Amino acid sequence: MRGMAAELRPCFARSREEHEAAFRLLHDAYSGAGFIVERPSGLYIPPFLVAGDGTPVLREFRTAVVWASCAGGRQAPAMTATLIPDDGYGLPCEEIFPAEVTGLRSYGRLVEVTSLAAEGTFDFRLAHEELSRLVVQYALAGGRFDGLVIVVHPQHARYYSRRLAFRSSSRVKAYDRLHTRPPGLLMRLIWREASVAEPEKARRLSFPPVERACLDEGPDEACRRWLLASFGAPSVEVC
Repeated sequence: MRGMAAELRPCFARSREEHEAAFRLLHDAYSGAGFIVERPSGLYIPPFLVAGDGTPVLREFRTAVVWASCAGGRQAPAMTATLIPDDGYGLPCEEIFPAEVTGLRSYGRLVEVTSLAAEGTFDFRLAHEELSRLVVQYALAGGRFDGLVIVVHPQHARYYSRRLAFRSSSRVKAYDRLHTRPPGLLMRLIWREASVAEPEKARRLSFPPVERACLDEGPDEACRRWLLASFGAPSVEVC
């Protein structure tokens, strides 16, 4: 099924309420697939949003959300993903692909796209195209990053390669972070590589441009405090 058509708006979550909506979608998708155990809160906050051995440090993550317009003017999350920068604390995928990530760092600074979830009543392909545009343009804005990495199920690798110019960077391994240990394949999108080898796919990710103000959005101070409190941190420290 293609899913319900709706007006879609990609942006980064700012408030606690926007993050809760994204993490609720992530919880429902992951618990429904058996990846995690259902939680009383109905939220799944990715554990790699914080780092540090002592006082937890909130990383400079971004929560990408594609909002869909619903009846009565209500906005609902159609898709979400989390972006984690390679900031010295490592990338989540390094737990499974340490050697591969080390090799990919030769391309420059990386950002990982993880915790992808979709609400099944909306058109997945259209929502994913909007999400991909937002993520890629964020990575490129101001030269923030040189490339993106993502772990996908092998059966989705062809989609990422044919439509989004990602390339495989590993053999298939079990994704131990999730309960069902699904197979995972590390893929990369290195911009200078893609723009030369597959310029049409690169152009689709670059246009139409996302509003620059949206690319600069991130969790506000109240949201940061809530997140750190969720991990038991007494105060806010941002890396």
